[in-house]
Amino acid sequence: MAKTQEYNRDTVLEKLRSYFQLWLTINRACLQYNDKHKWIDRIARSTIQWWYEEDEDCRQKIDAWKDTPNVIARNNWIKELKNWTYQASKDWLERREKNEFSLKQEQEINQTNLNFSKEDLSNMTNEEFKSYRDKYLS
Repeated sequence: MAKTQEYNRDTVLEKLRSYFQLWLTINRACLQYNDKHKWIDRIARSTIQWWYEEDEDCRQKIDAWKDTPNVIARNNWIKELKNWTYQASKDWLERREKNEFSLKQEQEINQTNLNFSKEDLSNMTNEEFKSYRDKYLS
């Protein structure tokens, strides 16, 4: 913003809203805005960063805008789930009903076999380590 203009946080933040909704950082949002508006109406990154750090309302507003892609994705996903889309239902079950629908088989590792001191590890030969790794960690 030009030095002769008085800063109005809400007005300035509103100018950056669409950039934050693209999940851009403060730095990138200001760069994109300034690149588009050239010398007419520049916004200093340092000002926005200071507002973000010092003003809880400003921080909440920016964080909410930055969460827009997540909200849209969740809404789309719920819409697909309600339409009985196979992939959405499959994804839900694989994540939420892991016992029955997980693609990965979980392996239990005996924690007592993993407790080594630095001295134990330094005394272990490469062959002993490889053998242990192949037996317990693969």
